[in-house]
Amino acid sequence: MTLTTLKLYLIQRNQVTLTDLANHFNRDPETVKAALSHWIQKGKVKHNIAEACQKSCCKNNGMDIYEWLG
Repeated sequence: MTLTTLKLYLIQRNQVTLTDLANHFNRDPETVKAALSHWIQKGKVKHNIAEACQKSCCKNNGMDIYEWLG
């Protein structure tokens, strides 16, 4: 995975979860986050957290979603 391939994948998808990125590039999510931080600092990517479940019994804290802003 290079910064360019990450950029192109984000442009194609517009919004992608961290899990999808890690699976697509066959990398650890922390490695993908480190690469994403480059594009976030440049103002090209926005990090969102989507609530997966609104119920108090659910242990899911949300899903990391990255959006290409271009």
